Amino acid sequence: MIRGVYNPSTGRLEEVDEEKAKRAFDGFKKVLSEGVSIMFADFDVDEKKVALALSDLISLVLKAPMLLPPLRYAGTRDVTKGSAPENANNFETLANYVLQRHVKGKVSPDKVTDVVKGSWGRKNPFLQFISLYQDEIYSIYEALMMVPADSRPGNNVGSLASHLSLTSMAEWAIFRDSEDLHFLRLASVLHDIGKLTDFGRHWESSTAFFDGLIDGIQRIGDLNQRLRSGIVDVLRKARERARNHHLVNIEGDLISSGEGRVERGELEQLYSSIQSCSPFLETLHMTAEEAEDYINEIEKRGSLKEKYEECSRQVYKKMQEKRKGKKRRGDTPSENVVADLNMFNFPGVQSFIKSFSDLRDISTASMLVDMSVTTIPFVVIDSMYEKTYLPLDSLLISSGGHSFIVTRRDTSRVMERIEEELRDVKLLRDLDVSLTVSSTPLIVGNGTYRMRGYETVSELFGKDGVKGLMIPPSSLKMISPGLHAVCESCGVYPAVRSDDRGKRLCTRCYTVHELSKSKGFSSKLETYFKVGSTVMYPMKVEEPMPYLSGDIIDEKNKLYEPVKAPRRYLSVVKSDGNDAGEYFSNSLFFGEYIDKSFKVDYWVKKSFVEATDEAERDGTLNKGMVMRTLLGVQYMGGDDILLIGPAMTAPVITMNALSKASDKLGMSFKVGVVTLKYDTPIQFAIEAAEKLMEDGKIRRETKDEAGAVNEKGRNTLTLLFASSLVTKSSVEEVKREWTATSQSSEVGSLYKMKTNFSFWRKVMDSSEGFWALLRSAGQGKEHEERVDSFKSHVRVMEDVVEAFQRNKDIYYTVIYMMRQATRHKEASKLMLTLLNQWSEEGKKSSEEGKSGEKGEPKESSGNDKVASVPLADVFFMLKTALAEAGDKGESP
Repeated sequence: MIRGVYNPSTGRLEEVDEEKAKRAFDGFKKVLSEGVSIMFADFDVDEKKVALALSDLISLVLKAPMLLPPLRYAGTRDVTKGSAPENANNFETLANYVLQRHVKGKVSPDKVTDVVKGSWGRKNPFLQFISLYQDEIYSIYEALMMVPADSRPGNNVGSLASHLSLTSMAEWAIFRDSEDLHFLRLASVLHDIGKLTDFGRHWESSTAFFDGLIDGIQRIGDLNQRLRSGIVDVLRKARERARNHHLVNIEGDLISSGEGRVERGELEQLYSSIQSCSPFLETLHMTAEEAEDYINEIEKRGSLKEKYEECSRQVYKKMQEKRKGKKRRGDTPSENVVADLNMFNFPGVQSFIKSFSDLRDISTASMLVDMSVTTIPFVVIDSMYEKTYLPLDSLLISSGGHSFIVTRRDTSRVMERIEEELRDVKLLRDLDVSLTVSSTPLIVGNGTYRMRGYETVSELFGKDGVKGLMIPPSSLKMISPGLHAVCESCGVYPAVRSDDRGKRLCTRCYTVHELSKSKGFSSKLETYFKVGSTVMYPMKVEEPMPYLSGDIIDEKNKLYEPVKAPRRYLSVVKSDGNDAGEYFSNSLFFGEYIDKSFKVDYWVKKSFVEATDEAERDGTLNKGMVMRTLLGVQYMGGDDILLIGPAMTAPVITMNALSKASDKLGMSFKVGVVTLKYDTPIQFAIEAAEKLMEDGKIRRETKDEAGAVNEKGRNTLTLLFASSLVTKSSVEEVKREWTATSQSSEVGSLYKMKTNFSFWRKVMDSSEGFWALLRSAGQGKEHEERVDSFKSHVRVMEDVVEAFQRNKDIYYTVIYMMRQATRHKEASKLMLTLLNQWSEEGKKSSEEGKSGEKGEPKESSGNDKVASVPLADVFFMLKTALAEAGDKGESP
């Protein structure tokens, strides 16, 4: 039977790969049963706690985008024990708490800092689980994403992954006093798992899934008999509940389905008005089993894929048009409120991170932003529920300094107490940060319940009729009535104590620095990484910046390390999605919004893994520099990335990864890159990279007939090479420097900035010796010869640059480039690539000038007034490549 999830952002149907879905079905059983043997090894608890822990384990897989790092773990140096690294990021810490609370009990707010530090609980078993089964979890999650919760066109927007998670959350919210909640949650989180392999008879497949899981757990030899029996008993109860969920409804299923799907009567009207929907009209009055048989019979006469895709597209389009005029906010429900959607927000994320200058501190500060809005609120809220646990399914989103957590209204009075309880968290007091908490009703009703739609999200972001509060920073204490030392890190707060380096720091900077000794970047140094088929491990270094640049190498591992050379430069890479607010706000359903958020998070991270694997397999980049790029990821959540790594390898991998993500998501990305000496204050470079990223944004084009935009054309990377301190104002100075004095040409600037990924690939491929240089392999002498050869190549480009700088004349520069192309054979391909681009930009500017006369907006360029060509951009790129190879970065 034809089925798939319709992606409104791309205008395409993502058809189910039935073979992959079948493998995921079997793989999920294996991963769960073997995960039990790893993570429940120390459990000696009752049946209820086992069921709740198993539900949380399943939820960990369903929330893979939030939990999986943008790299593959391959264990740690302590391979004899099969242990895993310390909690390197927020979600690994959260996963550890979620599972171990069933054994060790909950944590009070004043002990939350112990969870963050990793001093609570045993060695994190979740990381060992991830190290062993990360690839399988990727496959399982992708299958759950591509299988629709409802296969009917128009209702096939939401995935099975989000439906299972929302169903489990709703079940917890409704049955707050039920003695059977432990197995009700387990049944609800797996009730439709059979849809992976069989939509029409999915209850039978779901039963088979439970049977296979039970069989796998019974085969585990290292579980104590009492625990094994408890797990099997509770799975059998959940199996019967899931098997009969169409006879005795699972309330959470009705709530989740009711919000995310179009009612049958409305769907029937839509099908009747759309020609491509005619084959599916009859299925609306059939059971799932009858509908599957009916469609299979029709497909014997020919494929229905095109009609299925077109019907899905047209139904969604008409639904959007219908709801366009409706007010999507202000729907304050009059019914009894059962559960609230709460947004925890960390205002001023970038300002907080940029207040630190040491890379270890930056890495840890990034982690603490996520901790502050996710793990800390989750643990605190969990402590407020006396008779139950806060399920992991209640955490719906965590990205970009904010999270959505669902809370249940009962005697716990969560929203009334949350401010007071968060104030008891010492870590938040020491960090001196402000948090905002907004709340709005999500599940309402009496006896019959419903989940409110996407308007809940717009309410939270719009603060329209939303209950909100702020947890302000602690008041600053006066250290002395007169003069006092200022913190040597942030330069803002009073210094109160000295760290291990002898630096006098404020409470905030001291707290971050102490945590940085074992978290963030420091934790990664303890880890083996698997890149492609190669297992790598970093050096334990005191100074991370020269190591990330490649100036310091591990000479014991010459198998994958670059040739030793003086590498004084690295790059700060900042990336963000274009029009992300619009991307998400176009959602019709709440479940669709959740899906989009998960997919962005997942595909950005997964694409980084794929890009690094390809680089290792194809040999296009040096493996040691690829590893450093992964080490240099400071933050990667949702569409937002901050990376500090090798000068050229880091931008290349980012570009390759985001190209893949753009294809999957229908979202484009803008990337800003500042290349500078590693001993330069890094916080100013982060601001400059962000400025370049924003200046590189290309305005949205018109949508095509399918309702999609050519987002690939909007993927841009903007480079700036600097040999000294670089700031936001430096960007404006460089733009002025590369603007022509004469405006007689259609082209007026040689610093384009809005340079598309596809053009960068042409430049890299046409720059002789570029890829050989980045591979940085062979003996030292061979590498030196490659560097010398590439320097002569770059010198040709520098001559062109100087020709423009002498008189700022566009036409003179064009003629000079043509001369260089004939004089220097090694640079002819590059010169021709630039000249062709020059011609295209001139034509484009001319055409847009004509359209501008009609009142339409003109494409902005690097100087926002005239068209531009990427001459300076390419020069910066060549200098960056040369700097990574080991040249000092001065003029060749």
